[in-house]
Amino acid sequence: MHLAHNHVVNFPSPDSFWARLVESSRDVGLPYGLSDIARELDIYPSAVQKWRDGDSLPYEKNLITLAKARGVNTEWLKTGRGDKLATGTMDAGTRELLSIWMKLPEDARTRLLNSARYERSANIPPDQGQLLDPPPSVMPFAERRRRPRRR
Repeated sequence: MHLAHNHVVNFPSPDSFWARLVESSRDVGLPYGLSDIARELDIYPSAVQKWRDGDSLPYEKNLITLAKARGVNTEWLKTGRGDKLATGTMDAGTRELLSIWMKLPEDARTRLLNSARYERSANIPPDQGQLLDPPPSVMPFAERRRRPRRR
C-alpha cells in the first residue's frame, strides 16, 4: 500500500516580509534559507518558518539585526514602506565587498581576512598597539624571506 503525503506549501506574496528578506539577502550575497537565517540570529528554524509562512514577524531586535546585515531600512524590511536602502548602514563598497565575500571559497576568505587584519594593525598608531607581521599567505613572495622582527 502506498500512502501519499499531501503538503500545502504557502508561497509568500511578492510584497511580504519574507520576500523583502530574500531580496535584501540576495542583494548582498547572504544565504536566506530557514536554517541560514536561524543560525544568523541564533534562534530556532521553526521561528523563521513562521515568518516565511506569514504567521508572525521577527522580534524588533532580530528585525534590526537582519536589516543592518543587509543594509536596508528596518521599516522597509518589516512593512515595505519607505526607502529600501539604509543611509549610513552599509555603503556601496561595503555591499560589494560582502557580495564578493559570499562567493569566495573558504581559503580565499581566510587570506582576505588575514590581509584585512594586517592592514588594520598596520594603521594603528604605535602608541595604541604593536604592529604585526602579516602571515606568509598574504605577503608577496619576494617578501617572504626572513625579516627582522619589530620590537
